[in-house]
Amino acid sequence: MRGYANWNYKPWVQANARQEAVSPCIRRIAPGDTTIQVEWFDLGDAGEHVLQYRQYHKFMPWKTMRAEQGCVEISGLTPDVEYEFQVARADGSAYSPLRLARTGAPEGVVINYLHPEDSTYLCSGRYLGSPSIVRLPSGALIAGHEIFNGGANNLSQLFKSVDDGKTWRYVTDIVPSFWPNLFLHRGALYLLSADTEFGTLMIGRSDDEGETWSAPVRLFQGGNFWGRGYHKGAVPVIEHEGRLYTGVEYGNSPDFPLHAALLSIDASADLLVPENWSLTEPLAPDYHWPGMPQSDYGYYMEGNAVVAPDGTICNMMRLDPLHLLRPAYNQTALLRGDKEHPEKQLEFVRVTDMPVGVRNKFCLRKDPQTGLYFAMGNETGPEYHTRTVLSLSVSEDLVHWRVLKRVLDYHLHDANMVAYQYPNFIFDGDDLLYVCRTAWNQAHNFHDSNSITFHRLENFRDLLSAE
Repeated sequence: MRGYANWNYKPWVQANARQEAVSPCIRRIAPGDTTIQVEWFDLGDAGEHVLQYRQYHKFMPWKTMRAEQGCVEISGLTPDVEYEFQVARADGSAYSPLRLARTGAPEGVVINYLHPEDSTYLCSGRYLGSPSIVRLPSGALIAGHEIFNGGANNLSQLFKSVDDGKTWRYVTDIVPSFWPNLFLHRGALYLLSADTEFGTLMIGRSDDEGETWSAPVRLFQGGNFWGRGYHKGAVPVIEHEGRLYTGVEYGNSPDFPLHAALLSIDASADLLVPENWSLTEPLAPDYHWPGMPQSDYGYYMEGNAVVAPDGTICNMMRLDPLHLLRPAYNQTALLRGDKEHPEKQLEFVRVTDMPVGVRNKFCLRKDPQTGLYFAMGNETGPEYHTRTVLSLSVSEDLVHWRVLKRVLDYHLHDANMVAYQYPNFIFDGDDLLYVCRTAWNQAHNFHDSNSITFHRLENFRDLLSAE
């Protein structure tokens, strides 16, 4: 075994199972109502392969179809039924690990799917989360997500679309990586993440649109799930007055409340040199601040870096109060940074009533065309529960917000089992493109999602004149 410097693996396998890297390998699954798309490859054999499938737990004879390397689709399946399948060399000399899927498509285009009983990635987890999306210089789209809960929480995957999101293909595994956040800067693609949950902040660069990656660079040393470290949601990385900014947190929720910070760097500096980065002194939440939800404990997280109307750099935080003394919906905390002193602690500005705030991640971006602020997240209240309603809101000043559209509304479904959550969106001409962490069709529960989905909101600015 030779040392390896890069961040990408195709596929990543554990050191004691290296034969799996040159055996049939399934790396993307996308169920439809009566179909299952399977993307696979075999780096050890370019010869003839077959795909075998049958209903899960029925132990009936395998059905077999010829499978060319790439994407193959199983069709004519029964809706809302679980299947197991594998790819094998025609001579029977090697098989892929057994994979699982349940027919039944969520809204949107499935980028990737993971059945809650599928143990393929058990080293990292069983569920899919933290989606992010970027439009590449070539015009292609690239999306990423993590695999979480149940393992080391250290594996992310990337997928690419060359037809505006209609179809997707697997690109690579990134290890170690958790809470992956893709962004583009000066023509290069970057990935900012932690090495594990509450771990060390890391960054890497790709000069070929995500196919291969530099060795990851450690920016700020953290701990792990059992110790305090860095939390990094898939939140915007923005440029303002020659400096890049993004929100991060430090702590270990819920044992140690997350402290808010802004990570920043001179936009002309080398992003792969740790000494070029600055981090504000982490700020603890204070539930005595005016307007904060009434709670005897809690924290904030997943802050969005944003430039306020007066030109100051701010961080708008999702509020996560625990043990609420009275119901709280749709509020955010606005913190202000200091452009001249990028390591100075943030200061509290105010609590803002925002339709997509408490207990749910939102994505906030300023539209360069209209100058308005758009935020997408889960709208909650007495009628809209948990993460069943995904709404787009707009503001002129970061203080006064209104709902433009409930882009996905499943509030009549079981809120314990269904969710379109953790949206990450980009402006794309007249449209708004977004990806979701989606729990649908017998996910483990609403939080432990089984899909990453892609969506397009066409002509979203027309909603402004329709009010």
